[in-house]
This record gives sequence, C-alpha cells and structure tokens, in this order.
Amino acid sequence: MPMILIVLLSFSLVAGHPCEQSFSQGVQAYQQENYESAVEYWQECAASGGHFAELYYNLGNAFYRQGELGQAIRYYMSARRLNPTDKDMAANLRFAEQSTIDQVEMVGEENPVLKGIWLAHHLLNLNIQAKVLIALAWLWVLLWILLWTSKSSKMRTIYNVVIIAVPLFAALLALSMGAKIWEEQNHSSAVVISREADVMSGPGKRFQVLNEVHEGTVVEVREVNGDWISVRLGEQIAGFIAAEDLGMVK
Repeated sequence: MPMILIVLLSFSLVAGHPCEQSFSQGVQAYQQENYESAVEYWQECAASGGHFAELYYNLGNAFYRQGELGQAIRYYMSARRLNPTDKDMAANLRFAEQSTIDQVEMVGEENPVLKGIWLAHHLLNLNIQAKVLIALAWLWVLLWILLWTSKSSKMRTIYNVVIIAVPLFAALLALSMGAKIWEEQNHSSAVVISREADVMSGPGKRFQVLNEVHEGTVVEVREVNGDWISVRLGEQIAGFIAAEDLGMVK
C-alpha cells in the first residue's frame, strides 16, 4: 500500500491565524523537497497555536521523508486524533507503523465497551459529536411540534417512536463524549523518537533496565516525572523512559 505524501494546503484553516505565514512557507519548502525547512516552519506554526489535523499530517509526511519514523508516527497519530475519519491519515499511520521493530498492543487507547456498542465513538471527534448533539436537540423539538400539529394517527405513532429514540441516541452520544474526554485526560500517548530507548525500573539511569524499545513504538503515558516519563507497554511492561526519547501525541 503506497503512502500518500502529498502536502495538504488547507490555507483556509490558517487564514488570519498567527501561523499563516509559517504554514505557507512550510508548504513552499515541502514542494521544493526541502523537508527540513518545512518541518521548522510547521513546528513554528504549531508553537504559535496551530492545532489542526492537516498541519500534523503535513509534519508527519515531512518527517517520514527525512527518515524519522518516530516523529512521523507521532504526528500522524496527532492528526488522526483530530480527524479520525480521514482515510489518507489513517492509511499513512498504518503504513508507518508497519515499519516499526516493536509491535506493542496499546492498553486504554480505545474503550472496548463503547466500541462494541457504538462505532461512532471511534469515527467522530468531539467537535463533530457536539454538533450532532445540538442537531439532535433541535430535531427533538421539531418532532414535538410535528406531533402536536399532525392529524394523521399513523404519523403521530411514528413521531412518538422517534421522540423516544432521539434522547436515547443523544444519551449514548453524550456517554461517548464523556468517555473521550476521560480518555484524553487519563490516557496520553507518546512515541519513541530516538533510534532505541531503555525502559528503566525507576526514573534514572541508576535503575535496572527492564526492556529496550525502538523508534516508532507507541507507549501509554502514566505520569511525567521530571526528565523521565512513566509509561506502560501493553499489559505486561511498565517502567520509565527518558523524556528526550519520547514525543508526546498532541
């Protein structure tokens, strides 16, 4: 499966934003195959408050072009978090992950109960879910108006059924939104951005080495402890990795 390495322009997203100029300069540098400069411009954009999927997707592509697999995965994951329905972003992330040495099954990245109950929990981000929730509220009001004004017994029966169904659907949506917020606050992810990193039993080099992980490995962040980050890898391994070896998923 080939990667999609075409830069996303998205000038409308940055129009009037403090990082508009740096974003445009990054696009120009990328198109000229100056990927190092593109990264610098786009990271400057992010530092100026730029926080949108296309920016992180472009950064992922630029880092991948430079052979920095860990940083590429980090930014593809950040892009997917903001726009989980984009097929190109998901495809590039899967492709990059196939190049990693370590294959770690993440714990807590997804809620399996909600995944089984409602697929939209994983397909829609919080902004879209909030808009859907507002639309459902207006739909519910409209249904009541139609119910009161309808003279057809058949249509009144249909309206009654839908009036009951809409709040149930809205409750599931609200539950999904709450779960997403809880996951974001309690389950941060990071990616190994150095070629290899030691997993220590404590926050320092003086502790025992438990394992070794390689560039591109995704870990669950438990706690930041100064220059060391407490992480979990799968269900079995928990330890500390130096902060300089990790890139946080935004």
